[in-house]
Amino acid sequence: MPSRPPITSSVRVRERTRMVLAALFGFPGRRGLLVALLATAALLGGGREVVLAADSQSIAVPSYFYPGSLWDRLGASFPEARLAVINPASGPGEAPNPDYAAQVRESRASGLTVLGYVHTSYAARSGERVREEIDRYYSWYGVDGIFLDEASTGCADQPYYAGLYDYIKARGGLVVLNPGTQTSECYMSAADIVVNFEGSHATYTEEYSAPAWVSGYPPERFWHLVYAVPGEAEMLRDVYLSKRRNAGWIYVTPDDLPNPWDTLPGPDYWEAERRAAADTADETPPTVSAPVENLVLSAQLGTGSSPIPVRVSWSGSDGQSGVAGYELEHSEGGGPFEPVSLPEPSATGVTLRLAPGDHAFRIRARDRAGNTGGWAVSRTFSLAASQEDGPGVTYPAGRWRLAQPSGAYGGGLRHEKDPPAVARFVFTGREVGWVAVEGPNRGRAEVWVDGVRVPTVDLYGDMVKAREVVFRRDFGERGTHSLEVRPLGSADARSTGTRIDVDAFLVLD
Repeated sequence: MPSRPPITSSVRVRERTRMVLAALFGFPGRRGLLVALLATAALLGGGREVVLAADSQSIAVPSYFYPGSLWDRLGASFPEARLAVINPASGPGEAPNPDYAAQVRESRASGLTVLGYVHTSYAARSGERVREEIDRYYSWYGVDGIFLDEASTGCADQPYYAGLYDYIKARGGLVVLNPGTQTSECYMSAADIVVNFEGSHATYTEEYSAPAWVSGYPPERFWHLVYAVPGEAEMLRDVYLSKRRNAGWIYVTPDDLPNPWDTLPGPDYWEAERRAAADTADETPPTVSAPVENLVLSAQLGTGSSPIPVRVSWSGSDGQSGVAGYELEHSEGGGPFEPVSLPEPSATGVTLRLAPGDHAFRIRARDRAGNTGGWAVSRTFSLAASQEDGPGVTYPAGRWRLAQPSGAYGGGLRHEKDPPAVARFVFTGREVGWVAVEGPNRGRAEVWVDGVRVPTVDLYGDMVKAREVVFRRDFGERGTHSLEVRPLGSADARSTGTRIDVDAFLVLD
């Protein structure tokens, strides 16, 4: 992983070998008090121990940016951020850089542990050359340890890294190995921390896998680096996933290839990441309310006896990492539940067109830590449409002429324009809707529900809208009710008539 500026060799960041999705590994159930990674190692320049707060993570940044404001932000982020890596020239360079020397002193004074970057070319680089660069970091910059990049994963190369480990430990330093992918367990004796993931958000969420032995070590031994993470929601998901995946050290960034480590995230993103890393591991599934169904005011039905628009809504909560998305399923006529597409994963409602008959829905939520809650199931409900002369519909007053325009729902409708006229619908259900026509020659009507007048409905519109749900009332609970439509013989000043139509009544029970 390179430095910028300056860079003296090609960027060594790479998308890792694609891995098959496997079960996630959770944190061990015990963390205790502050855990020292190097409980017996006195780090250079003060003997500080690198620790994690109990039940949380720390941020460790491959900070390949030049001394200055970004480093100041990083130092101000202690204690959530604890590790940083300097990389003056894809290594220490050929001569000391006073800006880096001053930056290391300032960063260490702020509480950060600062490591020096050295690449090993997968054990192909001369051990002597690597030790020379280690010596330069200590001599020129007074670092707290070494970050060994491009680490091999085969146990045949373990002695190479074990020798470097001993060389760094003789100076009291912290040793980080970066294979950037899952490695062999033999390397755990050649490092204090292993970067066992370095890759994109897509790879981390869809293809991450770890061998079983990883869960047997404390989280403080593992560091995950995730780049190309576009927004805060995705970042939070990755941070909480990393806790479940036994990573005590984390860094997530929206930056991308060819060098994702040459800056820090923006202030809001960074603050959210700090809070998430400091939070405890989220192992509690989110909760979600059972779906609620309602008729949709101003929705337009199709011709014939087409499906009825219904709004299905729900709410979810997660007190820690937050809800990442929902899964909605629908059962019709007592059949199996089938998935329903949502406009977006985090949507809390969707409008569907359902055929008359029996229906049920169920919903469950997934949080950003990867926990999935149980299904919350709605009560079974029925949808029915009573045509203009259907069951429960009567016309106690007025002539209510029959018309059969091609745009009517079910083929026909009744219409009237002057009082006294009443269209009455008696039904049993928990919600009712009146279907009528809006248009340039339509008027106003009173609506009475259970003998009580409710707000007047004005059916004027500058263009014809047939089969429209012009009124709905939700009673909350099932019961027997009446709905009356009473034309007033008046209209909007722009209207050319006072006609009122009864096309159908809808009942949700």
